[in-house]
Amino acid sequence: MLGLEKIRYITPEWNLNVFSMFKSFYFCEKESIETIASLIAEEINYFYKEKTFTIEANKWIPAEIKYPSGIVHNYTLEIVLDKKRNIVFFSKFVRVLPDEIVEYAKAIGLNKFIFAPKNAVNSDDTDGIDD
Repeated sequence: MLGLEKIRYITPEWNLNVFSMFKSFYFCEKESIETIASLIAEEINYFYKEKTFTIEANKWIPAEIKYPSGIVHNYTLEIVLDKKRNIVFFSKFVRVLPDEIVEYAKAIGLNKFIFAPKNAVNSDDTDGIDD
């Protein structure tokens, strides 16, 4: 199995939401970073251990970030794993909000800033993504 240190980790410069992740890490408690890093490592290790012909996969990792003030924010990090080239690509980092806040944001016209997959429980056609 390939060691984690042999894998290239790529954050594209155009992907501002992923850079926001690192900004959040700067201000959060150390244990939040360690937990998220552990979850990323588990996904990578599991993917490399799988006995399949899959060479690329998208993985969504839940991230709970705790701040010293006691505030907790929930996020989801999407990574793309490429076994053939040994690359982890940090693709998306999005905040997970309660339904009430999402509905309020839609009510005041912020639909284009809301991402809700079509198969989400409370999803409608106003997910901000052009089909």
